[in-house]
Formats: sequence, structure tokens, C-alpha cells
Amino acid sequence: MAMIDRVKFDGPPGVLVWKFPSDELSWGAQVIVNQSQEALFFKGGEALDLLGPGTHTLKTANIPLLRKLVNIPFGGDSPFAAEVFFINKAAQLDGKWGTKSPIPLLDPKFNVPLPIRAFGRFGVRVSDARKLVVGLSGTVAQYTVDSLTEHFRGLVMTKTKDYLAETVSLKKVGFLEISAYLDQWTIHIDPVA
Repeated sequence: MAMIDRVKFDGPPGVLVWKFPSDELSWGAQVIVNQSQEALFFKGGEALDLLGPGTHTLKTANIPLLRKLVNIPFGGDSPFAAEVFFINKAAQLDGKWGTKSPIPLLDPKFNVPLPIRAFGRFGVRVSDARKLVVGLSGTVAQYTVDSLTEHFRGLVMTKTKDYLAETVSLKKVGFLEISAYLDQWTIHIDPVA
């Protein structure tokens, strides 16, 4: 396999984490990280250096942890194996969620059972790239908003059911009034908490 001397994100849009397809890198290679990205290096299964936006040359002090693990012959641009994951830190605002089946609730105003469905859109922004890769996406070649949605579908549905049940049953909010309470509802999820 040929040594790679240019490492850059070439994945599809809507991806949160994308693994560069080759692990045969060379010292002196250019790593190009776009403004809204970070690049995380793995060696021997361990997450090491994290590079921010810019063009980085793999022979400077910008990857000190990786350099300690790679035996570099004196003066050579030798190949070494390391995995590079690109993390998209731009906000992804096109996520969709919804209940698969109706949630049965008793309307407190009219005292009739109602089959309630819920759906909506959500946004995702990565705040800690290392935590996302190590704690959630793992070593998959790409991790998308759809992957994240599937991962948290059960938790979101549980929180949705709890919120609707609490609002309708405990606060005695009728079905026709519930939309006024939706702005108060948010779910904050820490993937590795």
C-alpha cells in the first residue's frame, strides 16, 4: 500500500464523524482540517492527538503524543500506521424524531382517552470531539445524525412520554392547550454520562 502524504475530509455531508480510509501515513504528510472540524489521531487503539482547523505537517511538534509512539528513523519520512478521524463541529440542524406509536393519555378537561403522537426536529453540535468518538461512535467508518438518532431513540421517546404525561396528568393541561407548553421542553443528552 502506498504511503499517504495528504489527509483531508472527503466524506459525505451530514456526517458527524468520518474515518480517513487509510492508516498508512508518512511523516511530512499534510493534514488539512477545515474550519468547522477537528482531526483525532488513534495509534494502537488509543486516542492521542487532536488537531484543530488549519494545515498541519506531520513532522512538527503538533502531534507530540503520536510522535512518542512511532519509531522514526533518523532523518527519514518513514511510513507509520495511525487512524485519523475527522469530527464535524458545525451545527447539524436537520435531525428528525417521532413516536412510533401513539401515547395513550387521559385528557383532564374532557376526561376522554386520547392517542397522542409527537414528532419534531432537533439540532446537534459537537462540543467535545474526543468524548464523541471514544464514548459513542467508536471505530465505525462514519457516524451520522441518523446514527445518533437511532442511538438515542429510546431515551428521547421515554423523555417525551414522561413530559407529556406530567404536563397532561399532573399540571392538568388539556390536549388543546399543550402546544403552549412545548417551548419549555428541552432534552440535554450527554452521550457518555
